This record gives sequence, C-alpha cells and structure tokens, in this order.
Amino acid sequence: MAETAAPDLAETSESARRCRLTCVTGDPFGAAAWQNAVPVIRAITVENRSDSDLTNVALSLDAVPAILRPLSLTIDRIGPGGLHRIDAPALSLDGAALADLRESAPCTLTLVARMAGEEIARTRAELRLLPANHWSGAEAAPELLAAFVRPDDPAVDGLLRAAAGHLVRAGLSGALDGYRGGTRARVWEMAQAFFAALADRGLIDIPPPESFAGAGQAVRAPGEIVAHGAATGLDLALLLAAGFERAGLNPLLVLTRGQAGVGLWLDDARLPGALGADAQALRKRRDLDELILIETTRLTQAPPARFADAVAAGARLIDEGAADAFVMALDLRRARAAGIRPLAMQATPLPGATAAAAPSRLAFAPPPVFAEGRPAGPTVRAEPPPRDRLEIWTRRLLDLTLRNRLLNFKPGKAAIALRVPDPDALAAQLAGGASLRLLARAEAGGDAGSIAQAGPDEILTGSDAEDLETRLTDLFRQARTGLEEGGANPLHLAFGFLAWSRGEGMAPVRAPLLLVPVSLTRTSVRAGFRLVRDEAEARLNPTLVEMLRQDFALAMPDLAAGLPGEGRDVAALWRSLRGHVRDLPGFEVVPEVTLATFAFTKILMWKDLAERTDLLKRNRLVRHLLDTPNLPYGDAQGFPAPERLDAEHPPHTVFTPLSADSSQLAAILAAAAGKDFVLFGPPAPARARPSPT
Repeated sequence: MAETAAPDLAETSESARRCRLTCVTGDPFGAAAWQNAVPVIRAITVENRSDSDLTNVALSLDAVPAILRPLSLTIDRIGPGGLHRIDAPALSLDGAALADLRESAPCTLTLVARMAGEEIARTRAELRLLPANHWSGAEAAPELLAAFVRPDDPAVDGLLRAAAGHLVRAGLSGALDGYRGGTRARVWEMAQAFFAALADRGLIDIPPPESFAGAGQAVRAPGEIVAHGAATGLDLALLLAAGFERAGLNPLLVLTRGQAGVGLWLDDARLPGALGADAQALRKRRDLDELILIETTRLTQAPPARFADAVAAGARLIDEGAADAFVMALDLRRARAAGIRPLAMQATPLPGATAAAAPSRLAFAPPPVFAEGRPAGPTVRAEPPPRDRLEIWTRRLLDLTLRNRLLNFKPGKAAIALRVPDPDALAAQLAGGASLRLLARAEAGGDAGSIAQAGPDEILTGSDAEDLETRLTDLFRQARTGLEEGGANPLHLAFGFLAWSRGEGMAPVRAPLLLVPVSLTRTSVRAGFRLVRDEAEARLNPTLVEMLRQDFALAMPDLAAGLPGEGRDVAALWRSLRGHVRDLPGFEVVPEVTLATFAFTKILMWKDLAERTDLLKRNRLVRHLLDTPNLPYGDAQGFPAPERLDAEHPPHTVFTPLSADSSQLAAILAAAAGKDFVLFGPPAPARARPSPT
C-alpha cells in the first residue's frame, strides 16, 4: 500500500498553500485484486490548510496507461483546518487490459483538486501493475493467494480421474466425495491418491525466486503445470489445494520464508479466520491428527517420495525452531467465504492440459491408525469459586508461582535430554523391569539424530560422553541425598512438557507433564549408570493440574480417574492434554523426554488438604481455624490443673508407660480427654527409678 501527498506547489501558487491532497493506493495491483474487488485507491484525503472555507472542490483522477476511466468528484465544503476523506472511491477499471498484461508495468495516477476552475492541489501516485499470473506476496495482499487456487481448471479434473483410478486399483472406493466418508483415514486415502496422480506426471522442480513468500512470484495454472511438466513449490501447493477443494476437502496453504506447503483438514474443520500467523496453533491441530501438511517438492524427486514421507516433511515446516521462519497459513474455505474467487479461466486451454498419464509404481500405502474424533475440549467454570483459607493453604503448599520447577522447568546442567522415538515403548520397558544404559552421542555414531543405532536396552541422549557422565553423577548424588534427607526419591523421567504462558508479555515457560520415578544404579564406579523404574507411582504433575484449575478454570475430568494405561500409554495422555489446551492461546504439548529431579516434599500434605477437605472440616479445631480464626477457641477452658491432679484423678486410675511429672501428666490427661492444645518446650527428663535392692 502506497501513500503520496501533493508536491510542493505552494512555491508557485498562493492558492496551493490552502490545500493538501493525499492518495493511498493498493500497490501492487493486478487482475486477482480487480476480480476480487480490491480497491485501486484505498483513500483520498483533502486537507484545508487555510482559515477560510473551500467550496465546490472538484477532484479529477486520471491514469497512464488508461486502466481506469477518468473519475470526477465534487466536495461541497471543507471548513478551515478541516479534512475530507473519501474511502475506496468507486472506479471503473479495464479488466481486459489487466488480464492482457504479460509483465509488470508502472502506472501513474494523477489526482487534481480545483476550485472555481483554478488548480489548488495536485498529487501523483505510482502504481505497480502485475501480470494476471502474478501473486503480489504476503507483504501486500496475502489473502489473494486463494485466487490462484483454480479448482475448475480442466487439468484438475483429469488428475482427479487419475486419482480415482489409484483408489480403485488399491481396492478402495473411487468416490472423491469430501468428508462424507466420515473418517480421517478416508481423507488420507483421497489425498494420497491425488498426490500419486500428480506424481505420475514426472514433474521437475523449478527453484522459486528469492523472498517469494514476501514479494510474490509468477504462478503457473494447473493446465500449464501438467502440459509443461515443471513447477515451483508454490505452484504445486496451489495445484494440490485445487484438487483437494474440487474433491470437497478443506485445504490450507502454508508458507515459510523459503518453502511452500499445502495442509489438509482431516475433519471438516477450518481456521478461525482466512489468515493464520500462529504456527503453534497449526502444530496443535497437527499433533491432534486434525491436520496434515505436505511438502510439495517431494513430488519432483526421482522417483517421487512416498506420500507419508511428504507428510512427515511437511509437518516439519511448522516445527518450533524450523530452519525457515513461518510466514502465514491461508485457509481456503475461509477465504472463499470472505468472497475471494478463483481467477478466471484462460480463453484457450493449453494443449495437453488434460492428457492422461500411465499409473506409476508408487506404492499406495494404507493410512496411519488415527484416533478418530476430536478429544474432549476443556471444561471451563463460569467463574472460579472464592478462595477460602483452605485453598490459600493448598496454594502455599504447592507454590503456584514461576519459582516452582514443576511449573517453570529450566533444564540447565541438572537434567539430561533423552532422544526417544517411541515414548510408549520406553514407558513399557521401564514398567517391565528393564535396566537401560544411557548412551552419549558419540557412542551412537556421533549423530545426535541417529536414534535407530541405540540397542534394545539403551537410550540415546543429547549429551557427549564427558558431559553425560558428569550429569549422571550429579543426578545420582542429588537423588541419594533427597532420599536420605527427605525420605522420597526426587529423580523422575518427565514424559512431555506443557509450554504455557499467562499472556500479557509473559515469555513462554515449560512445565513437565507425566512424571515417572526412576533410579540410577551402578555396580561399580567404572561400570557406568543404568536407569531403572522406581517403585513409587507415576503421576501427572499435580502442581500443574492445580494451577490450570485455579488460574485458568481448566478441569480435566477424563484424567481425574487415573492415567491412561497406568502411566504407560504416553501417547494417549499427550492426546488428551492436547485436546484440553487446544483452544488456549500460548499452550502447547511438547513431546520431549527429560531425566531430572523434582521435589515433592509437600505433596502428601497437599493431597490431604485437597482430597480430604470434608473429613478435615469435621474436626472442631480445623473448622475453627477455617471459619472463626479471629475468635477464641471454645475448647481452651478445662485444661487439667497440675495442683489438683491427685484429687481429680486418683493415682490408681492413671496409667502411664513412663514416669511423668505433674505438667506432663496434665498434658496426657488432656489428650486422653480429647482436648486440643499445643505443647511448648521439650519434655522434662524422666526421673530414674530407684533400683531394687
């Protein structure tokens, strides 16, 4: 979008000092913008800089080349110091001239203001005209990318016929009927079939222009791609999206700084708006198997990649810390609802645009096993209950602040990141009594990603040999000290983390999810450490659960009855948690596994307060502390007086295991009578009994 003001005509015309023109244009501009009613001029403003009225101001607008008919407007009056604004003036454009452009061209718009025939202001705006096949880029009008998805191109129909053939040869229904199949697996099958039909064409990859995502590029129509056999990644993404749309599915277009991909909703879903700038929101849908992404250039490999490989590569486009920064996602169904229509078809189809191709030998694999249906969303209270003294005590025990490592985990040197391709398998191994050796990177071939080289009783870590040995020794000592001093083993495997933020400028932090108690063992100093399961129970981070309940009104009833698979079904737990935080901005389940120490010294007290509230309130002292803490306690009277003990409690009725003086005996009798009291000071030493002679 460009904004221009009048040149300094005041030096040559006294009247020009009285008026200032501003013209805001929709630069650049092309056939896609015209067809979808994007205004050439966003706004015209006329400012009266004088101390007298401007009346009957005539505005005229001309363009060179003449892509629009001359425009004339009249403004009746603008008061002294006033500003008159005209938003998106109605212009008559020459659509045929725009459609005939074969390369970018400049266009000069001249806007003149006159009063009583005298020119009082003039301004010029330079507009860049785009060829009909050129997308202007995410920096100009990103939503217009939807106009280049052309499902009605005859080439798309030809590819869909080929896709139906792939389905039939695989023993499946050849119907391409959108979401009527009712399952995610069926949507995967249709997408794989269209991918295979396009792979049959033997396409070659054309590198995209530099910074194409921001500045745009020329886009090939489906017929042109099929006829000439060459395409950029963006061309292929648009073609795949066209096929999916034609088949009744809901595609997404996903752009990073250097790559283009296409997404596909496996359910009949869509983004909240046409444009999405939050990669985390896409990751959450991807991890819930609601959305797949396809890396399109895998189609141009020789031989073409399997569909599952293209999906795996597409998933990495939106990973946190991906090589190419995320730019945007465009939901095609939302864009169509907003009125963005496909570009008009070419007058003459390209030769060979719908020609058939021989089916390839690309394997048509069965779809993954999807958890069909969406997991339960969050249960949100209308408003949180008021905090009483019991809840305040509970919060203090758990420490629901960012000082708590259970809410704000920072690994540092006191943790070891594990590279675990199958968390469920690891949890099952540990539950079965396995003793696992922890491997440094070098022991697995020097490649931090070479997970497959770890043996059945080994786990690959992200540390080198020297660093791993140091960290294991430190964790071993911390665990031993915690057990000796606190009576509880603090060493746990954290299966997954919740990245979360309260918003308002707070940087995201991570809290561990499933905590499985483990121990480090070794037969000698030189033998090395091995990891084994501890006998204590696995638990979902109770501090995190309580913080989510109290601070975000988020309840998780499906997890209240216990962990899936008693803590061994990690994938089911992550899926459930992803469903609960799906609609919370800034919340995301991170599938990482880390060995670290976590303190639970006050968990038992917290559990007593949280789970036995009704029972505790039956106690008269607890009830007094909760309900009437500022009043005298009614049970304070009637404490036995030491000087009247013999009279009120004859010695033959009192039995004590040890000798006691009068103050000690008074306390014993008060306790036996059910009195509530606090005893200060250490007990007096018992007198030695005389030895029998």
